[in-house]
Amino acid sequence: MAIDPPRSVVLNYDQDRQRMNVQLIDPVKLAPLLAGIFEVPILLDEFEFTLDDEFA
Repeated sequence: MAIDPPRSVVLNYDQDRQRMNVQLIDPVKLAPLLAGIFEVPILLDEFEFTLDDEFA
């Protein structure tokens, strides 16, 4: 079984099309762009590792 490589998720809003876009990117390529930018951690254990409607 193949193991997927680590990826970061980028979420952006397309105002012209009124939709959200989700893209995957190699974390190594993304890291320089995020250096020094404000970060808000979401601790999944506080949600019992459940990603559901309430979490969203």
